[in-house]
Amino acid sequence: MVNIQTWHRICLSAYLIFPSILAVWMLPKDSPWQLAAIIGIGWGLFIAVTGAVIGVIFTFGKLRFGCPRCHAPSLATGGGRTMGLQCPRCGILELQPGRLSGLYVQPKKRPSQLAEKLRLAPISPLLAPMRHWFAFSIIFSPVVASVIAASVIHRFSFIYLLIPGFWCYAVGGFIIAAIASGQISDNQGTATRTQSPLRFWSKVGLWSLFYLFAAASPIGIALQESAK
Repeated sequence: MVNIQTWHRICLSAYLIFPSILAVWMLPKDSPWQLAAIIGIGWGLFIAVTGAVIGVIFTFGKLRFGCPRCHAPSLATGGGRTMGLQCPRCGILELQPGRLSGLYVQPKKRPSQLAEKLRLAPISPLLAPMRHWFAFSIIFSPVVASVIAASVIHRFSFIYLLIPGFWCYAVGGFIIAAIASGQISDNQGTATRTQSPLRFWSKVGLWSLFYLFAAASPIGIALQESAK
């Protein structure tokens, strides 16, 4: 059983996909770093697909991770600002995302207070496109336009669908869910629109840049292929 802190640190390595894509675009084809960049892209896509599967399992309330204290298989619960584990040995643990150190366990609270806080049904960004289909269709339209434009610039390839198909769907749902709920949580912590609006919108803006970068990737790949 994978420890939840270990999985959180593995997820942080998925950010390698962005410099790797830039490297593939900018480096010469015979560069020795091309292979490393391709491996970085493949690793990022692997983490994205695995995260999507884990998100589906979490949505249905069946996700389990190893407890950060005793490593016992524990049910992941909570939603929105709070995530927790229901460990059969340690009880209910509240987890808070750190910066580079991963998740850490919050100081122990009274069981009744923590149980009530984590009683919420799991909320997954994967459901946001279905719950807010109109808003999601608006922000996903640049992805569709990018794939169409790439197919016009250079013949259609399923590579055009890989990054936008997985990354933009998940991140788009994440952004929509954050705006709808008024709170956003990532590895840098949680920000709410009412209490810390500047931090909240800064996070939304940063993730939106990641989203647009991935959305434009088919055009960049098509331009590179057509220039050969």
